[in-house]
Amino acid sequence: MKEFSTEDLRNELAERGFQTANLWHIDDVMDIYNCSDIDALDVIQRALNHQGVREYIRDTIDEICWQEGIKHIK
Repeated sequence: MKEFSTEDLRNELAERGFQTANLWHIDDVMDIYNCSDIDALDVIQRALNHQGVREYIRDTIDEICWQEGIKHIK
């Protein structure tokens, strides 16, 4: 596989419509917990996929769109 910098990868994802301003890294967990790379990634994935987090993000998107006058499709 060709080597790409983290910045190049972020830029590619952003160009494809993904939010990349605040990506999480295993170091965010490993800096404060004594765990393996695999465990750190699992913790991040489970935290971000937690139902409460997803609901909070959706609610916040709704609130921001309402404040900005962006109409809901449904």
